[in-house]
Amino acid sequence: MWFLKAFLWTLIVGFVFAEQVWKNSNAIRSIDLRSTFIRETNSLIIVNEGNEPESVYRYHQHLNENEKVAEIQAVIKELSKKKALITKVDDESFDIFLETPVQPGQSLTITVQASLIHGFRPLPAAIDQDDAQYLVYKTSRFLDSVYPTEQQRTRFILPSSEIESFTTFEESPARKGNTLVYETRSLVVPGDSEEEIQVRFEHTNPLPNALDFKMQVELHEYRQKIDVSERIIVENRSAKLKNPFDRARWYMKNFYNPVSTAINRFLITLPKDVSDVSYTDEVGNITTSHMRTEPKQTVLELLPRYPVFGGWNYLYNLAWSMPYSTFAKQEDEQTVIRLPLTWVPGELLFEKAVWSYVFPEGATNVSVKMPVTVDSTRVETVHKFLDTKGRQVYTFESTNVIDGSPSQFVEISYNFDSSIMYMRVAIITVLVLVLATAIYLIWAP
Repeated sequence: MWFLKAFLWTLIVGFVFAEQVWKNSNAIRSIDLRSTFIRETNSLIIVNEGNEPESVYRYHQHLNENEKVAEIQAVIKELSKKKALITKVDDESFDIFLETPVQPGQSLTITVQASLIHGFRPLPAAIDQDDAQYLVYKTSRFLDSVYPTEQQRTRFILPSSEIESFTTFEESPARKGNTLVYETRSLVVPGDSEEEIQVRFEHTNPLPNALDFKMQVELHEYRQKIDVSERIIVENRSAKLKNPFDRARWYMKNFYNPVSTAINRFLITLPKDVSDVSYTDEVGNITTSHMRTEPKQTVLELLPRYPVFGGWNYLYNLAWSMPYSTFAKQEDEQTVIRLPLTWVPGELLFEKAVWSYVFPEGATNVSVKMPVTVDSTRVETVHKFLDTKGRQVYTFESTNVIDGSPSQFVEISYNFDSSIMYMRVAIITVLVLVLATAIYLIWAP
């Protein structure tokens, strides 16, 4: 198996070097393990050692078994940190296109930011409901690049200073507070070493993950309202319980507000001027929840009916209305609306997400710009009460999307034909006249 892997790696390296010649003169890796997913940031100083200008850099991301790249972006320091175009070659390889070709002998600084999912796992996989949780993460010792690297540094940022164990080599890593730093000043050539670093650390917090998310936004020009509804199934990916759940012990200990791997509340921030707020689950209204209005926002605290421990799921529905004026403005006879992608409690991974935007009847030249990669898009027409032409519904589906606080924004624009509203008034008037005439003919002497 190792021979096949080495052979394939040699083919990849040979193919890349046949196209272009780069060298990483310095690489600084930062691996942040404080969230529910892994954030890896690689700052690379690349040098063109070829004889021709080069404009494409092949980036390779090391992935563990079951680990995936949810998001990736690259910025170029010399271009005021402007984002570079990235295309996916395969699950681990990406081509970064440089706006200006790099001349032979010249260098460029690229910062690659990747969000990795399903990378760490709890160890042990099952614990008691009051036990501390430990996670394990494994990655390559060196930058997994198809180009040689002269010197590099790898820094792990952990949730706390409680680090149970970590891999050591000839020199132990520098440890300070909640960080570990590995440094290598010798030249590393692709295929030289397959050594890995493993870190086991305490993280006694829930690991929420959205299995399924559906959001519908309905725009009402006549009422000047925006109706929003969200349906979400949240899974806790923390360590599972090895013993049956003890509710009495949970409530006794919860009096002191201890740190736990269970999800015991969802804190959601909404606009300050919302109305008609409802929050339900599969049973009905969540009466144990609280909502308060602050000067700049409305804070909703949803308390699930039971603590959501590792491996457990919880479904809730949230709906509300908000005024058009908060998000809409007029630009060149167009209505422009900028809405958050989601209203969710903190940062979440959405394994499957669906967004539906229902436009008012009479909307034309509709444009919806999604800030995430969309797997499929469909446009359909629905008819509601007193509609004549129907309303356009734009639906977008995505997988493995990361969003949270602060949320990314969806940009919506359209033209609106106000004569549709007068048509609706005319229909109502005609119906009233017909009804009055019918009543008169029936009951007249």
